Amino acid sequence: ESPLWMQLRLRGAGMRPINNVVDITNYVMLETGQPLHAFDFDQLDEGRLVIRTAKSGEQMETLDGVKRDLTSEMLLICDAHSPKCIAGVMGGLDSEVTEQTTTVLLETANFSSLNIRRTSRALGLGSESSARFEKGIDPGGTVFASARAIHLMQHYAGAKAYGGHIDIDSTPQERTVIELPLDQVERILGVSVPEAASREILTRLEFEVQDLGPELWKVTVPSHRTDVKIAADLLEEIVRIWGLENLPSTLPADTSS
Repeated sequence: ESPLWMQLRLRGAGMRPINNVVDITNYVMLETGQPLHAFDFDQLDEGRLVIRTAKSGEQMETLDGVKRDLTSEMLLICDAHSPKCIAGVMGGLDSEVTEQTTTVLLETANFSSLNIRRTSRALGLGSESSARFEKGIDPGGTVFASARAIHLMQHYAGAKAYGGHIDIDSTPQERTVIELPLDQVERILGVSVPEAASREILTRLEFEVQDLGPELWKVTVPSHRTDVKIAADLLEEIVRIWGLENLPSTLPADTSS
């Protein structure tokens, strides 16, 4: 079993404790937003994973005991011969971690939100994992979440880590870079925010700020802030921390005749 404090936190989030390994993957998902899946390594043919789309007419029994009919658009995590997990949605019944499991293969990934949404809707199958992938997750947090889970397994499950990480990055993600003219701060917000305060706010929120000129910043957005795309988004970050109560209050002009 996982420690009581972890079980209580999982229950507080509406999740059922299962065993120490599965509980750790679920706990790390709650901590980081990154779904993880643990496979019973001894149940994987040839001891490897293959990522592919489903074959026409292929079926798979998921963890809830239901046999699912798959389509060619659905992404699967398989061993050498058969599917073991509907990627980003739910694992398979025949490779789940049980009390008899002695070796675990830990998988973390960043799947296309559109693909996961389509698969989840087509199967009528939602999960904590699919809910997060559908909304989009931090592409830079995958390896961190894996390392965090391994650390907890070593501490609470007596695990030994073998082989380190196998990292396949098929679509490298470039971080968003935004140019922010400082004169826009007062023009758009209607109030002057001290330059030092603006820089400190962005830096504390993990944005990287570089000077391009006397009144121009280059701001690199952290990978987990996929919602920040343009300069106006940066101004929103500045003002929400600086304090909305500091914005001037004005009434709209009376245009009635």
